[in-house]
Amino acid sequence: MDRYSKGIAHLFVIIILALAVVGGIGYYAYKNGQISFISKNQTVTPPSPRTSEVTNWETYKSENYNFEFMYPDNLKIANRGPGPHESVVDSIDFTSMDNPQIFNLTIYSTRDTLSDFIKKNLNILFPPNMQKESSFETEHISVEKYLYKESSPNLPISFIYFFSNQANIFAFQVSNANDEKVNIADQILSTFRFLDTTASGNSDLSSFTNSVYKFSIRYPSSWTVYTPNTVDGSCKTDAENKNLVIFSKTKLTNCGFVGEQLTPQDADVTVRVHETEWEDPYNILGTPDSLINIAGETAAKYIFDENSELPNVKATRIYFNRKNKGYLIFLKQKDLLGNYDAIYDQIISTLEFYD
Repeated sequence: MDRYSKGIAHLFVIIILALAVVGGIGYYAYKNGQISFISKNQTVTPPSPRTSEVTNWETYKSENYNFEFMYPDNLKIANRGPGPHESVVDSIDFTSMDNPQIFNLTIYSTRDTLSDFIKKNLNILFPPNMQKESSFETEHISVEKYLYKESSPNLPISFIYFFSNQANIFAFQVSNANDEKVNIADQILSTFRFLDTTASGNSDLSSFTNSVYKFSIRYPSSWTVYTPNTVDGSCKTDAENKNLVIFSKTKLTNCGFVGEQLTPQDADVTVRVHETEWEDPYNILGTPDSLINIAGETAAKYIFDENSELPNVKATRIYFNRKNKGYLIFLKQKDLLGNYDAIYDQIISTLEFYD
């Protein structure tokens, strides 16, 4: 072997030894946590409530959207209400004395899936550079965590945590995040849960009975039952034997009712009995959005949307016939997408006939 070949062989041995040393150091560092590899869209260990941290926290409960969560007692909750975008039905700011907005929870009303809703609204409701970082599940909700960089390079990244139920999409935003903010956000989300409106059964419901039309229905005890005065449309409470009964969680002053047009009031659930059957309840407003069971009868359910022709406040209509009479139930909607308070379904599920 000539001198040149021997030099190549020695160099090859040195390279092999160097690679082995570097690889060993790298493996040792990785095993000891000095080097980590982060993959996109990873599933992370979910946060869990730390009893010592949340013991003195306050509880926020939403009766309109049936959820609750806990938050630090040094923060204040400020409801901003709906808007400005049409899909925003409510917005909640978490504030402190020296910070007007630490976190924000925005509630959206949409028929889209979570992924479709996010895609459609990049650069509209959400930053165009927003990217999914991870996903995790708490005891009660499944969360998709997105991050985005603020326009100023000097500001830290921000996070939006998305989760949903059958009616709404929720976005919990942490702007200009730091470790302390992220830790608090994780703890808040670990306490978030949707409320089961039927979990307590009917123990908090009162019973209404109509002896003329032979039906009974249960409603929250704190609500008021009305019927309209046929002379001036004012509200009366002697609804027991009337063909039009209004159940309302708020006090009403005008219960006027013209044909099938509800007054612009806050009547939550309205039951109307028509003296004759509907000619075709399953096509009375075109193809129904769904067919449901009401007191053993198949009923047609129509939501009120931007294409509805009848002059009505936003209310879902439910039509069905029974024993030569037609029945119409109105459920006040929160929006033009058919969403309404979940307790309405509990109320109409208690409707019974005893003739």
